[in-house]
Amino acid sequence: MKIAISFAILAAATVHGAVHNSTVSATSAADKFPVIGQMGSSIEGASVNHKGELFAVNKTHFLSLKTGTSDPRNPRLVGPGDKTSYFASSRFTRSHHVLIGDALGHSIWQQDYNGTVKRRWHGRFAKRAYTPFLINDKLLQPNDFTINQAETYLYMSGMNYTATTQAGEHGDVWFYNIKTGTHKQVAKDVMRNAGIHRCNGIDLSPDDKYLYVTSGQNYNDTVISTKIYRFEIDPATGEPRNPTTVVDLYQVLANAGVKARERGMDPDGMRMDIAGNLFITLNAIPGVLRWSTTIPGNATYIPLETVDAPSNLEFGGEDGKTLYIVGRCQDREKACVDAYKHNIPGRAITNLRLSGPPGTGNSTITPDPGTEFPTMPNPPNTNGSSSPSDADQEEKRRELLEWIKVVEKYIAKWLKDYNPSKN
Repeated sequence: MKIAISFAILAAATVHGAVHNSTVSATSAADKFPVIGQMGSSIEGASVNHKGELFAVNKTHFLSLKTGTSDPRNPRLVGPGDKTSYFASSRFTRSHHVLIGDALGHSIWQQDYNGTVKRRWHGRFAKRAYTPFLINDKLLQPNDFTINQAETYLYMSGMNYTATTQAGEHGDVWFYNIKTGTHKQVAKDVMRNAGIHRCNGIDLSPDDKYLYVTSGQNYNDTVISTKIYRFEIDPATGEPRNPTTVVDLYQVLANAGVKARERGMDPDGMRMDIAGNLFITLNAIPGVLRWSTTIPGNATYIPLETVDAPSNLEFGGEDGKTLYIVGRCQDREKACVDAYKHNIPGRAITNLRLSGPPGTGNSTITPDPGTEFPTMPNPPNTNGSSSPSDADQEEKRRELLEWIKVVEKYIAKWLKDYNPSKN
């Protein structure tokens, strides 16, 4: 069994902590996800539904790694497979169904839970089988994206991979207000002054107060610097501001004895748990970094058993505490998946199980006022004897119809007060 290395971080960009051994590790989960063998080297965008079932994208497909479909009732979602589209990310939501990031299409697709795909008129996309939830040709990609707990704000990262990058030019961070349909880019001067280059992994803190984004700097076709930046989220507008460096990844990993710089490690996907632990895939080396955003000097390097170049990750499973990591195998041609058993559930699946549209579950976490879906009354018990009388059947039918009427009133009120489909 591989041994994980736990080590301290005494300052954001300067690391002097001692290195300690730990017995945490990630092991192969290929037996649980037979479709992993069909995904190929472009596997990315891991996500889970509210049941904790694992999905992912490659450049042309979004599908379940267990069943090979994007929904049990509908065949997998397939992109056009041309130079105008490249699936790179995905997220399940309570209010906006499934969102799939298209790096070359400068857009995010939307797929309904029942397998149908939302259609909207967007000019050059009119002939496609489906059209975007959002589209903005000014986006560099998006590469990855995250959404706040109330599902009113979307944050996107992107990059232009060039031999030598310039801060503020070859990476971008965008904010999308879902309710108003407005886009806003973090100003290039802000990115330049902070020293932010190519942007990839992105996620929010559990309380939505901070946004974390990776940055990779190239010089003469070599990655020379990899960092994580933290943006403050304006509580009034939801916009990211005031980026600061919080982790120098090459310095942190060198302190742990991991030769990340020498191997050209480039940080990829990131995911947060509900305690403020940020998990970062270390593409080009078989490992994931767990870094605490709340406890200084608390981090863990987690080696992977079969994923040699991790690209993305997400928490899932029945309790939401299993971290699934996807990426390329050692041959760099096939896709692999590993699993790491954590003791804290992930942020995304916890938010997905909030009180929301029927079937998503409940939580003690409170969304922004006015955006929460009201708690539903429980349906009547329709179980009974194997041979119910006509009177019993009629009574059960009456109770069920009464329950449906109550639910319809709840839905009508929520749609009147807060209706994301209007945007």
